[in-house]
Amino acid sequence: MEKNSESLKIVPKEFQEAFLKTDVRYPAFIAGWGTGKTLFGILRGLRLSTIPNNLGLIVRKEFTDLRDSTIKDFAG
Repeated sequence: MEKNSESLKIVPKEFQEAFLKTDVRYPAFIAGWGTGKTLFGILRGLRLSTIPNNLGLIVRKEFTDLRDSTIKDFAG
């Protein structure tokens, strides 16, 4: 993947935006493969990271899942 200065515009679907903007304490994004769960989890984490003194942790059940998908998505 080649990096450049172009920005990526993300237009969320209604259920993705609901997850991104909810104020519930323990939100869940339960959906099928390819629906944006990882991307919107990352976006939510980044959004919450702007809150002063907030600390976040991203985990997966298996390290191989974290290495093979989540880390690659995060690094973009």
